[in-house]
Order: sequence, then structure tokens, then C-alpha cells
Amino acid sequence: MRFGGRLVRSERQGIAHRTVCAHVDHAIGRLGLSAARYPIVLYGPLRLPPILPHDLTLYAWLRDFHTVLAYLLFATFLAHFGGALFHGVIRRDGVFGSMASWR
Repeated sequence: MRFGGRLVRSERQGIAHRTVCAHVDHAIGRLGLSAARYPIVLYGPLRLPPILPHDLTLYAWLRDFHTVLAYLLFATFLAHFGGALFHGVIRRDGVFGSMASWR
């Protein structure tokens, strides 16, 4: 992205940032399920062991944190989608071609 003629962040760094955010959000969700003592069944009798002690206060905090991270990740997606549509439909400046993965 360019801001004032300067390169602020490369697209590769942006993709890596979104990937890290998605993995952190998944890990927070897994920790919350462990704190709630919710069983995670992989297949049949195979279950993931709990990684945190049973604590409903910790579960409530992790659930709220997981919700905030999920909304931030979704807002990031909407901002990028809106930017792609803006360049593709309104500006028609050729930037959409570099944003669209199928082109």
C-alpha cells in the first residue's frame, strides 16, 4: 500500500499478518474451550487433552478476547474487499488485477 508516495507495507507482509492473526484467534479459541472443560473430539474416542485448568472466569475472558479478534479479522477482510472493489469498479486503474488472485 502506498501512502504519500511511500511504500508502507508490502502485500506479502499483509498476508503474513492476516495469517498470524487467524492462527492466534484459533489458539485463543482453543484455550477458551480448554478452560471451559469442553471436550474437543478429533475422531471417535480420540480427544484433545485440556491445556488449561478448569476456570470459568478465564473462559469468559478468553471468549470475549476471541470475539474481539474475530471481529477485527472480519473487519480487515471487509476493508480489503472494499478496497479491491473500489479499485476494480470505481477507479479502474489496474490495481484490481494485482489484488485478484484468479487473474
